[in-house]
Amino acid sequence: MIALAMPLLAPFFAGAHAGDSSWTRWGGPTGDFKVVGPELVEAWPESGPRRLWEIELGSGYSAVLCRGDRLYTAYSEEENEIVVALDRKDGALVWDYAYEAGRYPDMTKSFGEGPNATPLLIADRLVTIGITGKVTCLRADSGDPLWELDLHAKFGRQKRREEYGYSGIPLEYDGKILALVGGDQHAVVALDPADGSLVWGSAPGRVSYAPPALLRLGGTDQLVYFSPTEVIGIDPKSGKQLWSYPVVCVTENNLTPVALCPDDHLWVACQLDGGTRVLKITPAGGAFQATAVWTSRTMKQGHWPSIVLGDHVYGALGDSSSMLGAVNWRTGETAWKERGFPAAQVVYADDRIILIDESGLVAMLRVSPAGPEVLCTAQVLDSVSWTVPTLVDTTLYVRDRKRIVALDLAKSSYD
Repeated sequence: MIALAMPLLAPFFAGAHAGDSSWTRWGGPTGDFKVVGPELVEAWPESGPRRLWEIELGSGYSAVLCRGDRLYTAYSEEENEIVVALDRKDGALVWDYAYEAGRYPDMTKSFGEGPNATPLLIADRLVTIGITGKVTCLRADSGDPLWELDLHAKFGRQKRREEYGYSGIPLEYDGKILALVGGDQHAVVALDPADGSLVWGSAPGRVSYAPPALLRLGGTDQLVYFSPTEVIGIDPKSGKQLWSYPVVCVTENNLTPVALCPDDHLWVACQLDGGTRVLKITPAGGAFQATAVWTSRTMKQGHWPSIVLGDHVYGALGDSSSMLGAVNWRTGETAWKERGFPAAQVVYADDRIILIDESGLVAMLRVSPAGPEVLCTAQVLDSVSWTVPTLVDTTLYVRDRKRIVALDLAKSSYD
């Protein structure tokens, strides 16, 4: 089970609870990894950012959620997946809940045995989806189980190679839980958080690994997700398909989160030969039309989000040898690339990008179309650090496959 928390510095920074900050879903308050409000240190000393606490835990890529004085995440240990609530001030265990994980027979264990999906806080409930598509709904305050649902047992599973295991994050829309299935009955479902009952189901279809996104496109709320061969927009009120566009990769593994650009444009990237394109989504006779503004077979991205600022997308470009870069999303022109920061997982706050790359290096940079200004770096974690960071007020939570570290980025702490 989870190890006891080890406070590294005390006391916990008192200003970290100011305001009404929270991180209750993938991508933070607005789902795009942008945070408004915190005033951060300009640059930490050579020794690195102050570590508030550090805990060890098992394997997995689930990001850290936060509400009030609690943090939430999930990990695996032997045959179980374990959901935990932690005390925000020192990382101490508040409660944990374990269940048998199971495994797909065709998973590649070198990528880890999950869980992959970031949980969801919805009202008084915490919803997690495990490595084989098992939904678990717990009371957020106590960890008491409320209901469970096996998505594939209930809605079927269309054949595909599940080498990484289930990765679809749950999202909330209009008080309902939206979940990817990839089933014989439905590709996507909406569930009632009260009991897990089906509210609606989309048409049958496969799903891929990239996280879905709730976006406003063409004046309409849309859920955008990937199948192995397409990016698809559906109505989150009913599951009706609104549009689709082919995104074909030799492995049929679409991993990359989409990014919303101004004027109903959508950044849609893929790895390997899948390339990148920007789509324009427009209403068309009661549905919508997706039209490519430009496409590139050579520009590619993997399993990490990007930040859209004005006319540019900032994030890691490339596959296994990726480096930080900027692309004009209107034209497809690469503005710059900066060596280093492979597979960078990013968040944006206080006019700078904060990232952790796959080696466990944490950095802060100011970026513009003219280039990056690296403010500071520090080796905080180990490889493989593939989990997206969480920034709540002035505390950054980062995770590798061994532990979570809380870092103090408050400007006042370094004056």
